[in-house]
Amino acid sequence: MMKKQKNKKKKKKSFSFQDFITSEKTLLAIFCILLVAVILLFFVVFHKKKELEENPNANMVIPIYKDSSSFHFSISAKALSEKEQYIFKVTNFQNDIINSEDVHYRITVENDTDSKIKVVKKDSQDNLMTDNHKTTIDGGLLTKRVEEEDTYQVTMTSHGELDENQFIRIEVSNELEENS
Repeated sequence: MMKKQKNKKKKKKSFSFQDFITSEKTLLAIFCILLVAVILLFFVVFHKKKELEENPNANMVIPIYKDSSSFHFSISAKALSEKEQYIFKVTNFQNDIINSEDVHYRITVENDTDSKIKVVKKDSQDNLMTDNHKTTIDGGLLTKRVEEEDTYQVTMTSHGELDENQFIRIEVSNELEENS
């Protein structure tokens, strides 16, 4: 006797893109990639925040790279009372031009208001304002052929009634060192 053989057609399971996307291994791989990306972004943000704390953005950058120059600017006393601080930097370079001579500079701060202000140099808590109305600060020396910058922070410690027309005037002046 002869047995009847049944011809069974096996259906080939076709592999579709949807099956690939929803497979456990693919989803696990995508999850791991996203997890690594989030961790990397966390470290980038942490590093940038730390960098910003160490070297804050300045409201004003003053390059002094010319012989006997002077730069004047004013800070609104009312705006300073509302903000925490005003930061300005004094540099010995601008773009790719660096001083070829040592430069000594001074900062003169004039405060015509009855407010008390504090001026500190980066990494110091010493108030450089000896007289609350007009003080000349010896900024120091910026050496030649090396990019240098000094950061100053101006804060208002107390204030009375201020209007829009009251300013704190700052002048940064320099002279080249003769013993270079």
